[in-house]
Amino acid sequence: SATDRAEALYEEGKRLAASGDVAKACPLFEESQRIEPAIGTQFNLADCYERLGRRASALALFREVARVAQMSGKQERLRAAEERARALETKVARLAIQVDDPLPEQHVRLDGREVGAEERARGIPVDPGEHHVDSDAPVHVAWQTAVTIAPDEAARANVRIPPLPPAPTSSGRSPLVPLGIVVGGIG
Repeated sequence: SATDRAEALYEEGKRLAASGDVAKACPLFEESQRIEPAIGTQFNLADCYERLGRRASALALFREVARVAQMSGKQERLRAAEERARALETKVARLAIQVDDPLPEQHVRLDGREVGAEERARGIPVDPGEHHVDSDAPVHVAWQTAVTIAPDEAARANVRIPPLPPAPTSSGRSPLVPLGIVVGGIG
């Protein structure tokens, strides 16, 4: 059954993690969690991620474990997850994204996930490695870049998104020019 498979993966993951082979343990915890989500599996996966240097992923999972533990009244698990999350807060790498001249309907994404202004300013927890930042807005040219986060503890990276230029129309002119003429003619 699915439950038996999830339990077998979990137990093998715990055995590998205990022996120090976290690189092999993490995928087992991930698969067990996918088959049958459980707070213990999630906690062990967070620990596995932290040991692999994926602190942002570990932080997010420890916070999720704390949320689920609080809802289900598991005080010991709640305390342990909150303690681990607090310890990671100062060790996690962060990526701050500044938007120069933001547009009303401008979207900013980090690795495909939309991020709001407050989160961007605070700095988004990120794991080491390459991350993709992109931004777009209606009738404007989209912008994108990649940034590599070093595996250093508490690394801080910054990305500045320049003003997005208006997209050219088929005539090569900015779509804002005809609009300005029409509005001026009516006014």
